[in-house]
Amino acid sequence: MKSTANHLHGRYFILGIVILGFSYCSNSNSYPGEVLSTLNLADSNAKELRSVLDYYKSDRANPLKYKAACFLISNMRNRGSKKCRDDINPIIKTSFRFIDSLIKATYFSGRNDRLFELTDYLNSQLDTNDFLPTEDIIDSLVNWKFGTNDGIQKLKKETLLFWKASDSIRDKLIENTNPAPSTEMYCMDARQLKAEWLIRHIENAFKMWGESPFAKNMNFDEFSETLLSYRSLNEAIDIDLPSDSCYKIFQHIVKIKNNDIARSIRNLNFYIYAADCLEDNGRNLGTLGFYDLLQFYKYDCDRHSEWTVRILNACGIPASLDFTSGFFIRDKMHFGVSVRDSTGKYHHFSPKWQQIDDTAHSKLFSKVFRNTFRPQKRCPVNLRQEKEDLPLVFSDARIKDVTEEFHKVENISVSCDSIPKNVNLGYIAIFTPKGWKPVGWGLINRKDKSVFFEKVPGDGVYIAGFYADGRFIPFSLPFFLSTQGNISFIKPNYQSTQNLHLLRKYPLKPHLVTHMLDMVGSRIEAANRKDFSDAAVLHTLEYADLKDFGIKAITINSIRRYRYIRIIPPKGKMLNIALIEILSKSKPGEKMPAPGLPYILYAQDTSEQNNIKIKKIPFRFLPNSQNADKAADGSTETFVSTPRINIDLMKPERIAQIWIAPRNANNGIVAGDTYRLYYYDKEWKEKGQQMAKYNYLDFDELPTGTIYWLQNLSGGKEELPFIYTNNRQVFLNNNELIESFGNSTF
Repeated sequence: MKSTANHLHGRYFILGIVILGFSYCSNSNSYPGEVLSTLNLADSNAKELRSVLDYYKSDRANPLKYKAACFLISNMRNRGSKKCRDDINPIIKTSFRFIDSLIKATYFSGRNDRLFELTDYLNSQLDTNDFLPTEDIIDSLVNWKFGTNDGIQKLKKETLLFWKASDSIRDKLIENTNPAPSTEMYCMDARQLKAEWLIRHIENAFKMWGESPFAKNMNFDEFSETLLSYRSLNEAIDIDLPSDSCYKIFQHIVKIKNNDIARSIRNLNFYIYAADCLEDNGRNLGTLGFYDLLQFYKYDCDRHSEWTVRILNACGIPASLDFTSGFFIRDKMHFGVSVRDSTGKYHHFSPKWQQIDDTAHSKLFSKVFRNTFRPQKRCPVNLRQEKEDLPLVFSDARIKDVTEEFHKVENISVSCDSIPKNVNLGYIAIFTPKGWKPVGWGLINRKDKSVFFEKVPGDGVYIAGFYADGRFIPFSLPFFLSTQGNISFIKPNYQSTQNLHLLRKYPLKPHLVTHMLDMVGSRIEAANRKDFSDAAVLHTLEYADLKDFGIKAITINSIRRYRYIRIIPPKGKMLNIALIEILSKSKPGEKMPAPGLPYILYAQDTSEQNNIKIKKIPFRFLPNSQNADKAADGSTETFVSTPRINIDLMKPERIAQIWIAPRNANNGIVAGDTYRLYYYDKEWKEKGQQMAKYNYLDFDELPTGTIYWLQNLSGGKEELPFIYTNNRQVFLNNNELIESFGNSTF
């Protein structure tokens, strides 16, 4: 019977499994101890797990498959997830099959590589923008990037047809499905996974191990933690979709000639984007297992990454779920995926939006860990003393430190004068506005009175401490660690004081800098004809107009009157504008809307601006300015992303100034907000509190040699400490900080 079962697949070999299951009583004691522990937890499902074990135990031709079965079953103890909805509407599965066929026919048939490129470009441009693009906006993007030939226009129409069909699927799903149930049942793997599901999973894993070019030279341990693992964290298991079925759906998406893993990931990201027809629209449909792909935007990066890992492993691309315990510059964890290429090297990406090896993103990670299927010995859960408290992020034994795959790392020892009893571990932490956040652990050396930390990323600022009673307790000064392993402790010098002129509470974000630079060279044109056939250039935006990310007053010297204004970015770029105002000189006694103030960053700027008597000119946006209203709401916290802005002043006006602010995170100093400044001396000590009159703050006589933290008491969440050197702020964990310590200017 065994030889027959080896040639049957899916449900055809289930009879053999069941028959083998009857024999478990006679040989159950021959299973490994960890397997028996799982069987004891499995209750009535134990017979299903024994059927798997006995099926492979009798297969003497490939003993690794029995080893694989033992690996999965012994390590599924205490693993589980929310159960998929029992009442999944058939329209959900039908809708997935329809959109799956539509995506493959439109983009992956081999006929339309140019169409794939065009839609991929539109997705990258439009996905992050806070508006629904009209066909006019899409035309502008297509024309700028690809030109206006007939072939491109035909491809554009195909893209719009696909989006229309996707919207139709979304509308039917929302109309015909119920919202998520108020409570969802948790299921243990040992009590829900059936023999057929597990056997089909194991068979597919071994098939991929033997066939995939990305699994070459992979040993069993690496295989068991990638291709063989059926889950990464706590994603819902879809018992109707074992790995071989998943392979059939996605094999032609990710299997690429020449083993181009970057193209494989690009294809899968694109597919996931196209399949997510619900986006942010409509209700959450509850836990749908595999079919959560239709509502990916409803979930966070952990769920995106869990399902992406499962898809990739099912298709023979070894993948793991990774997470950073904290970004260097923000208080947030992040999950992503690492995939193995044909040389055995792993590459990181974030599903749907980020391609592999995006170092601009991953260099912001602090420590990085990999979720594993089996518990790890060298992790806090197994290194701590019996009652030692742990940070929540390190409370799972199934994590492995892989920081060396992301950064140049150093091993360091940090001295500690007093070590608490009943603890084995110390922690290395980074700053967050909520307090120091542990991102890595180290073993205590009581003899040397130190803690030894492994794989610490260089060029970062840290502090070392212990963890007790649910909180982190520093025992060291903050310190800068160079990539050469040198430690520079940060300590205030009260013998030398300095005055601080502050412009920001948080550093500029790289993606906002990119958006700002895209606007350099944009033309501000004026006309008296609505079609701008008589347009004149009033100003071309320069770097100096935008670099401060505040409201810049641009003086217009023309004496002519104009009714229409437009802003045109460089070809192929987008405008990312937070605020625009048009102003004219006011007459004595004239009552017109008064503007606020442009950004004033230095005291000498105030007298110049206060001497100009100006008024706001009311205007409206022309219809072809896509959702531009947010640029005229008076707030720099909202923005518009668009390829053009066209303005109607409603009558000819003589323009004195145009105020403009690029998209920003409003992390500069906001006039009218109240701020508090701290400096660090074994704890955060308050220097003082001020209400900002303009867009800067001055604090006098602070100790040198330490770090400072500016807190906005009126609003905002993003804050980061800084040093002050050469009369300017240098925020922690960026290249300028590295240069400051390297040049001994701090």
